[in-house]
Amino acid sequence: WGSRRKLCPDADLREMQAAAVDPEERINCSHTPSRAEFDRVLPMITPNSYQNLAELLAWTGARVGEALAMKVGAWNREQRELSISGRDPRRARRGKVRTRPFPVVGRLGVLLDMLSAGRDASEPMCGELAIQANSTLNECLARACKRARVPRFTAHGIRRMVAMQVVDNGEAS
Repeated sequence: WGSRRKLCPDADLREMQAAAVDPEERINCSHTPSRAEFDRVLPMITPNSYQNLAELLAWTGARVGEALAMKVGAWNREQRELSISGRDPRRARRGKVRTRPFPVVGRLGVLLDMLSAGRDASEPMCGELAIQANSTLNECLARACKRARVPRFTAHGIRRMVAMQVVDNGEAS
């Protein structure tokens, strides 16, 4: 996605050293959706925690693990700020653990208000999703993409979509 914007050269994967790639590492080369494609797919996911998770990813660019570790108390309405961190006491590590503030504007604030309404600060923002939520979300996205007639993309594709929007809007340095 970066090479299409002339931000980095195309990589010749044949020249990569096999020893440098961990055999347990999964490389995600799925389609990176446009915002319009994502907007067509989201309503195709049955309204539930996975639809909320997908929308949260699309507004923050967070990793799935970071979104799953997010507590209701991470949303600071007064400062219009969301704290994103991979810290989760139930698992050794999810995503990056350094907490970073994320500005909340527009639809993200509406979503966070809906997800946190009447809930305790210690509750998970997206509800109690299983450890394998990433695979389940990707399965939901695959079915929704098919119904919306959009090229299949994954949760990580949503993250790349947000990164492209940041770059396209001149917000990246």
